[in-house]
Amino acid sequence: MAWINLTEGDVLDNLNAAEVETYREKIRDDQTDPLATILADTEQDVRDYVRGQVTSMPASGIPSGAKNQAIDIAIWRLCKRVQTGTENQRKGAYDEAIKKLEKIAKGDLQVEDPSGASGDTGSSWGSRPLITKPPKKDAEQ
Repeated sequence: MAWINLTEGDVLDNLNAAEVETYREKIRDDQTDPLATILADTEQDVRDYVRGQVTSMPASGIPSGAKNQAIDIAIWRLCKRVQTGTENQRKGAYDEAIKKLEKIAKGDLQVEDPSGASGDTGSSWGSRPLITKPPKKDAEQ
């Protein structure tokens, strides 16, 4: 699978109706909607976590296998920014997303090849699933 870019729809589809309504009410007509900046910042943060595994970083996007973590991070940031009242409820999902990204950064979880190609791409992914635990090494190796 190819890498993806987060969209406003990705975030709004994962908010409940009350959160979306509160979010929309809190943004004044003369105010810039913070969601675009939040999405860009979240994508960059996810890219920073996976950078150590990617030999050729694409110009934009994140691994589709990290999409849910990115959405959880963006939602928490949005709720915190516009103070929807649900930021504390969303904090646990944010924390879990960061933990998973930290595992990716350490190499405990692997991300997909940015090209989406299967087979030998010259990278360490080949045709493996999106995010997997690497095989355990024998103590004698």
